[in-house]
Amino acid sequence: MDALMDFVEQLKGHRRLMVIATPSDSTPQYVQQREENELHFCDLALRKVTMATILSSGSDTTLTLHHYQIDSEPQITSLPEKFTDPDLISQLIKECGMSSKDFSMTMTDYDPKLNIAFHVPPPSSALMDYVDTFPS
Repeated sequence: MDALMDFVEQLKGHRRLMVIATPSDSTPQYVQQREENELHFCDLALRKVTMATILSSGSDTTLTLHHYQIDSEPQITSLPEKFTDPDLISQLIKECGMSSKDFSMTMTDYDPKLNIAFHVPPPSSALMDYVDTFPS
């Protein structure tokens, strides 16, 4: 649990976290969500969203971060871009109530447990409305 707490603590109060778990980067739902995120880059940047993608292909599971930022924000250097720590990854999946066997996604603010899990990419307007309800 320490790995997850350390990870979340670095984002707490500064960034919102979008977690996507998918078996492959070619999963249709993942491709759709990634394209949707790129179309709404500015909305995600204004809301200070960091996307954590968990790709689990066989025994090789990685967590990759992508920070949506406006140009005037300083680059985030406190977190590496890629994690391979199996404890962190499994804790994040468990705490967010996700599955790495199929596409699943969630958005969270401070507490990974307090979120909604999506099993299909949500419409961007609904996602932004949901993020706007967060206390931060």
